[in-house]
Amino acid sequence: MQLSNLMVAIKQIEADLSGDITVEQKISFNNMYDKFQTNANVKVARIESLESSLVGLEKKADTKRSIVLTRR
Repeated sequence: MQLSNLMVAIKQIEADLSGDITVEQKISFNNMYDKFQTNANVKVARIESLESSLVGLEKKADTKRSIVLTRR
C-alpha cells in the first residue's frame, strides 16, 4: 500500500513538473521527486527481500514435509 501511494505521489509530481511552474517550485518538486524515488526503491527492495524469505521458508517446509513423509 505504501508503495502504491508513493507511485501516485511520484506521478503527481511528474505532472506538476511538466506544468508551468517557477524555478523555486521546480527545485522543490525535483527534491521531493528524488526523495520519493529513493523511498520507492527502498520499498521495492524490502518487498523483494520478503518474497525471497517466503520462498526460502516454503522450500524449507517442503523439505521437512518430504522427510516426514519418507519416514512414514
